[in-house]
Amino acid sequence: MQLGKAVETLESAIRFHHFSPALPERLHVVKRLLEGRLSPMSLRSLAAPIYITDLGIRRIVDPKIFYQAHCKICSITPATDTEITAGLVSTPINRLKEALDAAILFFGNYDAASTAITTRKNEILEDHNPELLSAAGTISAATSTQDSGLFFTKAVSLAANYSDSYIYSHRLAATLIKRQHRINDAIKILDAQFTICNQRNNVEKELALLFNLKALAVLMRDKNIIDAMELVNSSLEMLEYAINNQSYSDDSLSRLYRYRSQVHINKAQLLLKIGKQQEAATLLENNLHYTAQHSHEYIGEAAASLALTYYLSKDYPSASRTSIYAIIKLSEIGAISALAASRRVFIASQSKIGNIQEATRTLHLLKTDPLGLTLPLLEINRP
Repeated sequence: MQLGKAVETLESAIRFHHFSPALPERLHVVKRLLEGRLSPMSLRSLAAPIYITDLGIRRIVDPKIFYQAHCKICSITPATDTEITAGLVSTPINRLKEALDAAILFFGNYDAASTAITTRKNEILEDHNPELLSAAGTISAATSTQDSGLFFTKAVSLAANYSDSYIYSHRLAATLIKRQHRINDAIKILDAQFTICNQRNNVEKELALLFNLKALAVLMRDKNIIDAMELVNSSLEMLEYAINNQSYSDDSLSRLYRYRSQVHINKAQLLLKIGKQQEAATLLENNLHYTAQHSHEYIGEAAASLALTYYLSKDYPSASRTSIYAIIKLSEIGAISALAASRRVFIASQSKIGNIQEATRTLHLLKTDPLGLTLPLLEINRP
């Protein structure tokens, strides 16, 4: 089965069913990716994330659950690993990056994509396309395939500019930290990037991301929360400088605010580790306020982190209210894992309050409605 045919099969079958608000954009984007008609400059919302550019090189389960849940709704058989791999293997090399993007976005099948990459390893290396190499590296890292470092290293050597080279190096360092636990090797890469950044202008965003990733490396290697906190604070300083002192497009500025939100979430996690629950909650309350103003798509992520912090602080009414807000926003973009986590916070908070009926109802939804098509009863917002 061709990848496009599998997409069309779901699109046709789901038409008269209840589906996720994120599905139409995913259908639109994936069809154009497979047709080679999506411009690299085309903007995509969080309803259709570019998973193959994930800086955290995560194996993200959301798109696979999203696809299979929709197949279940309209009673069709999902495309198999073999079919997806065959579609990727037969794709012309000059369109392989887009096909990989489509395969992960729509089917969420990292194993099939990784198999295709391994099969076409020599072709990918000989094509000299740094974006394809980076995509192959990201998927290989997510599936813990050995070739990820090779792909990233070659992408760095072929990068058209410093910004691209930096991104590929960042993904390589993240792979070494998160997948291979070669933290000292990763820190060498990060320190080399610090040296380069310090010789250039207008690199506050890059410095911010370096500080944030190095904080993770230091925390994993040394278990030193104080040193990690200093690095996180340096990251936030760079982001504030970038936001206040540079000219960015609306999309770029939104991404800066998203980075800012993510680093604030990281800082809150460190505060929780040292028992500063109230300080963490205040930080995330302010973060949600600024995210709502400047980076609307990321409200769900910010609200989910605040809801969990409220729960850990034993403020169960606030945790319930905020988790409902997060659930609504996350369901809109198909963020399956974060949605499930927020539902768990809601269930736990309702149990603590004594609302066992709503907790039980939501627990049932957690098991039967991964897309979040049925939401909590809003009247329980009242204290």
